[in-house]
Amino acid sequence: MNTPTSHRKHKKLRRPSLGFFGRNEWAIYGTTCSNVRDWVKGFMTHRPDLNIIFIDGSHDDSKDLHFFTSDGERLISSNTTNYLSDRIIITLLNQADIILVNGNHYQANRQIVVMDQRKEQSVERKLDRLTSVDLIIRYDAEIYAFLNNKINDDTLQLDWNEKINSYNKLLEIYTDHLPEIKALVLAGGNSERMGFDKTSAVYHGKPQLLHLTSECIKIGLDTYLSRRSSGNEDNYDIPVIYDQFNDLGPFGAICSAFMHDPDAAWLVIACDLPFIDDKLIRKLISERDPSKFATAFRAKEKPFPEPLITIYEPRSYSHFLSMLSAGYSCPRKSLLKSEYKEVILENELLVMNANTPEEYQLAKEKLKN
Repeated sequence: MNTPTSHRKHKKLRRPSLGFFGRNEWAIYGTTCSNVRDWVKGFMTHRPDLNIIFIDGSHDDSKDLHFFTSDGERLISSNTTNYLSDRIIITLLNQADIILVNGNHYQANRQIVVMDQRKEQSVERKLDRLTSVDLIIRYDAEIYAFLNNKINDDTLQLDWNEKINSYNKLLEIYTDHLPEIKALVLAGGNSERMGFDKTSAVYHGKPQLLHLTSECIKIGLDTYLSRRSSGNEDNYDIPVIYDQFNDLGPFGAICSAFMHDPDAAWLVIACDLPFIDDKLIRKLISERDPSKFATAFRAKEKPFPEPLITIYEPRSYSHFLSMLSAGYSCPRKSLLKSEYKEVILENELLVMNANTPEEYQLAKEKLKN
């Protein structure tokens, strides 16, 4: 008789760390719906530059789910159990920097709790939903005794009339939880025009692949090589992410990196950029705007950004997959069709590509000077 063997029908994928609605979400518990809406409206006004979404319930018998944007737009979903089937709502939530939820109706994976005597019993009934309380706001009562095991030394406490302080404290928490940047050095190209492997080109006394990875590691980035497939390994002792998308070049490499870690922001660097060093990488990181899909360099004299020396935020993952479903596999087109930040470089040479023997020699001459 044959012995049954374990069988996995589907490839196990790493899921992004999303809450009930998105990455950075807080439900507000413990006070009236009107107070919740007033607090959220003030927060949206306080930071109009951020893409903030407020999720509220219907106050009639329809039980619709309401999504409000900072500019007052409202989307309604009647299907509260499967609202993510609505592509417009998926896009809205993916673009959100911060999602605030009326805790009188729905949950979120982090919480703000208001000490309002009118809602004390409501908070006690929802204790199981208080899994990560970041902020306590005293409205007309001190902290309830039953909340003692729900708070810790990191839980901030403020008064209701200190709204600006409470907004700023929430923003500090948001900033502290920005996605970590990891580096992906593209080392899987065919190098057909160069005539030899571009990753082995020597501009800085070592193969370019080692130069770029060492520059990333120097500034503390968790760094990976991108390879087309197993079988072309080397002995560099650098972790490798293999392409999960056949014949899609850098586009597939970026998607594969997000498959490896969908919660990271990926700094993507191509090996055909001879002038990249730790100073230039630091500049890009210092100019990073995590509220955008990406942060990219653009030479002042060039019309388009450089997609292969770019930081791609986690929200870019679904954008890339959407572009692929529309028949696009070009990183630059994908970048141009998203909301991204440009970092202008006065010196065009810094993002010069070397893809031919002539360009290789030219770059070496420039680096000598």
